[in-house]
Amino acid sequence: MSPEYWYMLPVSILIATIAMASGVERATFFTVPGVIIGGQIGSLVAARIPQRVLEISLGMLFVLVAGLTLGQVVL
Repeated sequence: MSPEYWYMLPVSILIATIAMASGVERATFFTVPGVIIGGQIGSLVAARIPQRVLEISLGMLFVLVAGLTLGQVVL
């Protein structure tokens, strides 16, 4: 192990401690940029689309995701 990265161990311990204490999963750290962009785009689109259309499209999306998940579990 190279001594030039000595600081990484305390930094990673600190980050892991904060993550475990707050209940944040590790995947959150890798998906935060996409979530931020998606959230901003979603808020702009949601302001221009009727509520009923959003409800139906989200419902269809949830059914699709549930079907794909069930397909992976069964197979």
